[in-house]
Amino acid sequence: MQLTHNARRGMAIGLAASTVLMTAMTGLIPAAFAAPHADGCNLLSSGTVYYKLGGQLRGFPSPEVFYSWGNGFGGVQQANSEDIALPMGPVMVYADGTLVKGPNDPLVYLVANGQKRGFTTGAVFTGLGFKFSNIQSAPANTFADLPTGSNLDSATERHTSGVWVIDSTGTVWRMTATGRVGLPSMAVFNSWGKSFSTVVAANSADLAAPNEGVAQAKPSCDGGSVTPPPSSGPMSITTSGPAGTTLVETSVANDLADFNFSGSGTITSLTLERTGVSTNSTLSNVYLYDGATRLTDASTFGSDNKLTFSSSSLFTVSGSKTISVRADVASSTSGQNVGVKLTAYNGNAVSVQGATFGIAVVSGLATASFASPTPGTSNSDPGSDVTVWNSAMTVSNNPVWFSRLALRKTGSISNSDVNNFKLYVDGTYAASASIDANGYLTFAPSSPMKLLTGSQPSA
Repeated sequence: MQLTHNARRGMAIGLAASTVLMTAMTGLIPAAFAAPHADGCNLLSSGTVYYKLGGQLRGFPSPEVFYSWGNGFGGVQQANSEDIALPMGPVMVYADGTLVKGPNDPLVYLVANGQKRGFTTGAVFTGLGFKFSNIQSAPANTFADLPTGSNLDSATERHTSGVWVIDSTGTVWRMTATGRVGLPSMAVFNSWGKSFSTVVAANSADLAAPNEGVAQAKPSCDGGSVTPPPSSGPMSITTSGPAGTTLVETSVANDLADFNFSGSGTITSLTLERTGVSTNSTLSNVYLYDGATRLTDASTFGSDNKLTFSSSSLFTVSGSKTISVRADVASSTSGQNVGVKLTAYNGNAVSVQGATFGIAVVSGLATASFASPTPGTSNSDPGSDVTVWNSAMTVSNNPVWFSRLALRKTGSISNSDVNNFKLYVDGTYAASASIDANGYLTFAPSSPMKLLTGSQPSA
């Protein structure tokens, strides 16, 4: 069974100038006269968020940069007159340890010591333990704000400043510019807004770096007026199912919980907790969906039984919206039971529990698997009827009904430069799709197509 989709590409060029992060927070209480806030505070003045460091105010150029530092808007303070009188420093750039990819650039970069350092190959990237799901798409202005450093071309070199690593004993270390510091508590880890999905395995070069003691908590905001701004977009959250049933080992995209958000505002982070008698590896991949549209790459639960999805805009609520948590079930998990609970959004603590599901093993079920994609049409710029993906599907045991296929765009091309995607099954047109804001293509035939067992790739 051969599946392909074609695209027509147009030419478009865009460049955004550097700006400062603007927020829509209202209802702030004017600050009284007071001493300036301490270093480490995020301060709001005239709609702009600044970071106070070294007696200067440094503006955040985008939400992406703001969140890369583990920030949340619940911790932003109203600047007072003494803060506003401080000199302006350079614009903030992505935090060390952030993976970024800019527009129209083929490389993925790691931010280290305030510079972006490109990975020369995918083998170096994965060899250093990094995950593609943690890459942030950097807008043109914030990508250009980062000076370019030397490339990363070895999978055995020590991890750079800002990367958190874990050794064979379970000790977590934060790499510095000159060595490593150990994690003394989860409170310190959480103070940096970290998720265990971003922690990578330590290598011998990391462990050979000087031990510089223990990691300190991220500086808190104290001193001066500390009246916090109200949270933007307060939400009421409930769950509408599904009811707990039985999941099957190795099944994919199972709907574990539908969370109903009521209110208005943009959701930038969601934290889930695994519940039930299961292990953190029971759910091999976890995703967020808005209806049939996948919003996130796959993520997994950390050793604290939690995972956090974060983005400058996961989704926006205007009235009500239902977001589904879907997951793949790992093999050798029968007899376990598992569920998910929503514990926080945008840094606000909540507790909304989904159903608990048992897991069973069933033999002889129909399965479908894809072969590695084969090369499509040679590069064409611009071009039409360009084959950009081609793969053979093998159906085993019993026929299956094909009702949906989701793909994600990779590479540096802008979403607006490729369009008119069409999916063909063995040469027969099946469905059309467009790239959504998250880079996904979702093909859904108007009627499910019955795919018989076996594999007969077309020419």
